[in-house]
Amino acid sequence: MKRILVPIDFSSNAGDALRFASEIAHRLGLGIFLFHAYHEALQDPDVSEAAIGRIRIGEKRKIYKRLHKIREGILAEFMRKKSDIKCWVEGGIGLAAEEILDFAGSRKVPVIVMGARGESAAARFFFGSVSTRVAAGAACPVMVIPPGYRAGKKIKMLFAVGDVLPPAGIIRHFFDFADRLDAAAEFVHVCRPGEENAAARVEGAFREMPERRSNTRLRIIKSPDVAGGLNKYAVKCRAGMLIMYARHEALLKKILNRSVSTSMIYHTTIPLLIYPADFREENKRKYSIRRSGTRRSGAYSGVNANLSTLKQKP
Repeated sequence: MKRILVPIDFSSNAGDALRFASEIAHRLGLGIFLFHAYHEALQDPDVSEAAIGRIRIGEKRKIYKRLHKIREGILAEFMRKKSDIKCWVEGGIGLAAEEILDFAGSRKVPVIVMGARGESAAARFFFGSVSTRVAAGAACPVMVIPPGYRAGKKIKMLFAVGDVLPPAGIIRHFFDFADRLDAAAEFVHVCRPGEENAAARVEGAFREMPERRSNTRLRIIKSPDVAGGLNKYAVKCRAGMLIMYARHEALLKKILNRSVSTSMIYHTTIPLLIYPADFREENKRKYSIRRSGTRRSGAYSGVNANLSTLKQKP
């Protein structure tokens, strides 16, 4: 069974992401990995190693109990829906983004669903420093859920394209994902002043696209502000999800530029799904943002993990 990876930092936005992931898991018949990365704080050198060990075990036990409680709530919800979807508790000891990517690569998860903003002060960046690094380093699609979002029964998926259309494999995956969610699909391109020729080329390429469906259209929006134009149109057409392809560097640069007053990623009120540049329909390679010479500091996993016996991994 394929499983959605949902990083948990116990923030309210992580809860929003978990609710959305649970709905997707229910509709698609996927399992869920609840994952928490635990970064150990520096210890007082005057405290004995035995005391530090007891503190660490106590902290890990508290984290595990919180994750286990969340898991029980998910399973209860699945039982109410008469679904036999399963949920696992997993985790790692180290920097959050590195641990998430390392785990996602080792388990070959099909998608990562996470909150846009966590509890830390670093979340003042566009969708949190951890989310940013995960979206930039993952080889699978990453879905970022804005705070307070609640999905409706029907979802409209809006694929924002740049000056070049995404590869055929991503288009096929997008349509398959929309079909399985029973969602309407539409493409949109924002045309800024002076870029009319580029928009015409995109429109022509879309008409010739072999994967295009007869009932799917490309909407050309004229706006000096890419992020603002996308936001406005998403609200107008009641879209429930915005999709982007990471290789559209020009489009992402326009949106991620901090001078853009209405940054798409920071201000969007709907989920954002980002396909990585090297995405394949059956991407089997392991991926990580670790550098040579670094090492894993530790891990904990399983719904019945005995935290008192955890040891540091080399």
